[in-house]
Amino acid sequence: EYRSVLAIARRESVHGEKHTTTLQARYGVAECLYELGDNAAAARELRELIELQSDPVVLGPSHSETLRSRNLLATILSSSNDRRGALREYRQVFTLAS
Repeated sequence: EYRSVLAIARRESVHGEKHTTTLQARYGVAECLYELGDNAAAARELRELIELQSDPVVLGPSHSETLRSRNLLATILSSSNDRRGALREYRQVFTLAS
């Protein structure tokens, strides 16, 4: 169901991929994928989302929503036994938030 919401939100005629509603929908998709146990798909979704969010024209790398996405990515990486990747993301969150 979240995938269909995301598909609708991504359509240029509705909002576009950089609109806050679309970004929020993508975060929701990633969160649901994680809760369903599909960590690889959740991490992919978050990496794409973080790339969009980090654009200064969209939100920027130190925006609270970008940091929230990075934090969830770190949590997912940690639960997938990628401790180095998780640590890298957590450090990025700390650095950007400071």
